[in-house]
Amino acid sequence: SETILAHSRSLDDRLPALCFAVKSLKESMNLPSCRDCAIEVLTQLGEDVSSVLEIPSQETIQITNNLLMSKMTDDSMIKMSPCTQMRAVFVMRLYHELNYVYYVFDQTRLLAISLRMVSLTFEIGLTDTSSLAFANYGVELIARGYLIGSRLGTVALKLAENSKYISYVIAAVKQYNYG
Repeated sequence: SETILAHSRSLDDRLPALCFAVKSLKESMNLPSCRDCAIEVLTQLGEDVSSVLEIPSQETIQITNNLLMSKMTDDSMIKMSPCTQMRAVFVMRLYHELNYVYYVFDQTRLLAISLRMVSLTFEIGLTDTSSLAFANYGVELIARGYLIGSRLGTVALKLAENSKYISYVIAAVKQYNYG
């Protein structure tokens, strides 16, 4: 991948190789390097990762939950338009990798990461990792006593039916036996 990176002119050209490098670091269990690399790439993509990693306030959680309850039906979430921006797809994938790292090292950050992924899904449309966003955010909500989390589990399972992430989604949903 270093050869690809050396010949790539723009960040967009390098994104597939950078995301592959992050995933490879995760799979080799070099999780601190995976975290650092993912944060570096997300920052290059314009994400304010330090703000994203801040634990959301109860007010932020409630505002998001109210939006989900009042404006979004399960069907409307499932039928959102697909994201057509490859850069945004890579942002979501990088947050998925970060979510894994923080699951191992610092679970206090999982709510923040999954909330960012859900927010991005509403902004940009569905990506291959949107089902994970809903599943992980649902788990975090259930753990805090918010019953809407089970609704997100149902949505996540429906979105993941034909996804390569189906096993991750099922594992997340079954963790709290919701959905």
